Parts: sequence; C-alpha cells; structure tokens
Amino acid sequence: MHVAHLPVYGAEGDLPVTVITEAAYERPSAEEALAFLQTLPAIGRDGGLVQPWIEATVEDVRSMTTLQFGGHIEGGDHLHIDGDDWRYVTAFESAKVANLWEIGGADDRAMAHLSHMPASLHTLNIEQADTVTADGVRELRRLTGIKSLMIGWSANIDDEAVAALGWLGGLEELNISGCPKIEGPGLRFLNRLMLPHLRVLKLSMSALTDDALTDLADLGIEELDLSKAPDWVENAEYHLTFEGILSLLADAESLRSLRTLTLHNVELSAEQKAALAAARPYMSLEQ
Repeated sequence: MHVAHLPVYGAEGDLPVTVITEAAYERPSAEEALAFLQTLPAIGRDGGLVQPWIEATVEDVRSMTTLQFGGHIEGGDHLHIDGDDWRYVTAFESAKVANLWEIGGADDRAMAHLSHMPASLHTLNIEQADTVTADGVRELRRLTGIKSLMIGWSANIDDEAVAALGWLGGLEELNISGCPKIEGPGLRFLNRLMLPHLRVLKLSMSALTDDALTDLADLGIEELDLSKAPDWVENAEYHLTFEGILSLLADAESLRSLRTLTLHNVELSAEQKAALAAARPYMSLEQ
C-alpha cells in the first residue's frame, strides 16, 4: 500500500492537517487472515492460556461481528502484532465491534490498515496504543460509520491528534482518557459543528489546566468525565481545580447540554458539591 501525506496549512486553525491519498487498498482474504491468526501465541482467558483461532473457520472470519484479539501471553506481556500485520483485521467483513486493546505494535501503520475496516464497524477500542501519533489518527477519517472510539491511555495522543478526530462526524462517544499530552487546544474541534452527535467525552487523567477548560465550552456533550487518577497510579498528572470547574459550569453558555459530570477521585466538600449543584441544577455529579 502506498500512502502519501500532503500537508494543508490553516485548515484547522493553528493545528496542521494532513490530506491522505493512496492507491486502492486490497484486503487480505478470510483464508489469509485465519492462517495468520492461527500463528499467534496463546493468550490468557478464564485463568488459562488459549489459542482462540485454532478451531475457527473461514466462515467465522467472514461472519464474526465482535472482535476480541488482545490479552496477555505467557510471561505477562501483551500480545504483539506488527504494524503491517494489522491488515489481517480488515478481513472481518461483518465486524461491528472491534476490541483491539492490550495489543502491542499498534502504530500509525496499524491505523492506516484499520481505516479500511468494513462500513459495518461502529465501535473501535484501540486503547494503549502508545506509538500512535496524529498521523495515525488522521487515517481513521475513512471510518465514516464509527460511533464509539476508545483511544485512551496512549502516550502520544496529543491536541493535534484530537483535532483530527473532529473529522469523524458520526462520533457519539469518545474516550481519550489517560493521554498526558492532551492540554486542551485540540478539543475545540469536537464542537457541535464538527461532531453534531457527540454525547459522551471521557477525558480523565489528562494534562488539562483550568485555562484549558474553555476549550470544552462549545461541545454539545451530555456526559463529561474529568476524573483524577486513583492514588495508586504513579506520576499521574492532574491540574484541574474546583474553582476552574465551577467557573466553566457557572457560564450558562458553556456545555449547555451537559447532564452528567464524573469526577472520580476528586475530593469535594459538601459546600463545593452544593455550589456545583447550584450552577447546574439538572446535572448529575458522579463520584
């Protein structure tokens, strides 16, 4: 597959965009995909190690609607699939849900292949993809039917990558929690105009500051997660304050559709909870 990246300046404000052109993509056959999957090591399931593809058939590959690939192999490491070998995932022509987390090797090449998943795909979980960058996220623009995307806990997902997600116009739910490079500017591209159907945004354990909360103001979301990491998570950043969150909610024009705010592991006094309730009487606070 030949892929060319052509920069376009100014298309997303101060965040660069890449236009992707390529030759026609050829998916592997179901037979080729099954042959590859049967070479993968056994993974942990129900207290033991199993190779889930040994007894699978070609028809299983063609008809399977929910994919579950990841897990721990013998020794404790995650299953590893090299970037270009992710092309075999595209052979699942009936896939609707793809749970592809806990898999090492997910990089920008993997994203280029996953962007050719069938039009039936509506849910993609590719969390813990530490080497995926904004270039890889841009590839996902081809997934026009995607409604739920989970790409959190990925070390190199930054504001440029978030801005690229604004082109997935059908998104209803987005989980970008645990991404320490997200500081805020890219969030404005998740607004009502770009993502009119977005209702759930999970953005816990990021590098957001109080000043960055203004980038959330124009979103049409109903549920927002700004939780703090639990105490046992080492070196976790959290810069938000009660005052910053209250200021955001006190503005009647900010997050006008918000109905649920999640603040796990954030200590709030009774007075602070009352202030949040007064600012948004119809909002539920989850702790």
